[in-house]
Amino acid sequence: MATATARVTRTRIIAAPRAEVWACMADLDLLGGLIDALEEVRPLDGGGHQFLLTPIHALGQRFRPGAQLQVEFMAPERVTFTPVAESASSASADGSIALTPSDDATHVQMSIDVRLELSLPRLFSGPASAVLAHELRVAFDGFLVNLDTAATRPGA
Repeated sequence: MATATARVTRTRIIAAPRAEVWACMADLDLLGGLIDALEEVRPLDGGGHQFLLTPIHALGQRFRPGAQLQVEFMAPERVTFTPVAESASSASADGSIALTPSDDATHVQMSIDVRLELSLPRLFSGPASAVLAHELRVAFDGFLVNLDTAATRPGA
């Protein structure tokens, strides 16, 4: 069995006060809508959420990553996510989104470590990790653009 792993960090300066950016982050329904690669967020019994991503087509396979995560909102500066204990998910993610005031703007930094178990020979771990890292960078960049748009929208 192959294991794909990726560590990705992305940053962006958003021309809005931290309170405006936080308002977008604290609304889980809005937050889910800002992540293009996110297909569905399901609440889990006992807390946490299952995040199901749109399928990734790579290495002749179709993967639909889904991670069960505990999300903690620490207003107004940080959102953290950690794997739900005893999850049967084939994917896990651990990371954070930090919001730091910067003059009249907000510095947003996203960091994530992802591990994905795949039904492929172990030999595919390296290429699968490269695909996973690429997909995460694309998803995070899109999320930061969408968050910027939502936080700077008139009336936000």
